[in-house]
Amino acid sequence: RSSTVLMGGSRSQPEAAGRRVQVGGHLGERARGGIQVAGEIDISNSFELPEGVQEYARWAAIPLHVVVSRINRVSHNEYADTLLRWIGHEKLADSSYEAGFTAVKAWAESVGIRVEGLDLNDGSGLSHDNRISAQSLVDLHTHMLTNEHAYVWRTSLSAAGRNGTYTNRMRDEDTEGR
Repeated sequence: RSSTVLMGGSRSQPEAAGRRVQVGGHLGERARGGIQVAGEIDISNSFELPEGVQEYARWAAIPLHVVVSRINRVSHNEYADTLLRWIGHEKLADSSYEAGFTAVKAWAESVGIRVEGLDLNDGSGLSHDNRISAQSLVDLHTHMLTNEHAYVWRTSLSAAGRNGTYTNRMRDEDTEGR
């Protein structure tokens, strides 16, 4: 018999957020300082609970504004991949990149972002098959700066020469902080 423990991540291992750890056998009694586990451990990237598996624990998700800041400012690729799959899971009950892309594209169209040529094969942007036009990026940025989430969006972006992926770039006085 299998069991599942949902991993919520931690400061020392934030990349574990949202992953399920499937444990064959049973969970032993709670040991001092943690839970003893009997059996083999199998890690699954799916958000769907496998058939016949009982969920024993669930940790609270990291707030979305924190996740977006990690994705946009420091380019945390695993957070971005997980977020796209989570969107697919929440909107279409399918935790695949394809479902996430379908949901994101539908949202983008609904708010007036042009999606011609848009193709996302992962959430991180690392796939060579990802495509987005400059116009779509301008539309997205304009939309985000003019809605109720503008502050979160703006503060999630790197400031040239100051933080994130732009810490050591564009450090001249006419570009720093922009």
